[in-house]
Amino acid sequence: MYLVNAEIKATQQGYKSRMSFKDKKGVLHEKVIEKERQASMQSNYLAGLLAVLGTLERPCMLSIYSHSDYIVEPIRQGWLQSWAQHDWKNAKGKTVRNAEQWKHVKKLLAEHTVRFIKED
Repeated sequence: MYLVNAEIKATQQGYKSRMSFKDKKGVLHEKVIEKERQASMQSNYLAGLLAVLGTLERPCMLSIYSHSDYIVEPIRQGWLQSWAQHDWKNAKGKTVRNAEQWKHVKKLLAEHTVRFIKED
C-alpha cells in the first residue's frame, strides 16, 4: 500500500494541494494541484481535499496536512461520521455547511486509511 502525503492550502481565491509518494522502487513522485476558484475559504479547503482524493487511483495510506481546523477536526473528532448518521445535521440540528462537498469527501475517504495532521 502506498503512503501518500498531501498538504492543502486555500484562500477565498482558490486552493493549492501538494502531493507526494514513493513508488515500489523508492522513486519520489510529486504533484501540485492548483485552482483559482471564488468561494469561501472553507469550501476551497474542501475542494482542495477533493482534488487530492480524486487523483488517487488505488487505496493508500494518506496523510493530510493542513492549517485549517475546518477540514482536520471533523475527521479527528468523528463529526463526519456523526453528520452522516444524522442526515448532515450538526449537534445543534442545523444543516452542515458545505454538506454536498462533505458527502463527497466521506465517500472518497472510505477506501483509504487516512490521518489528518494540523499544521501550526
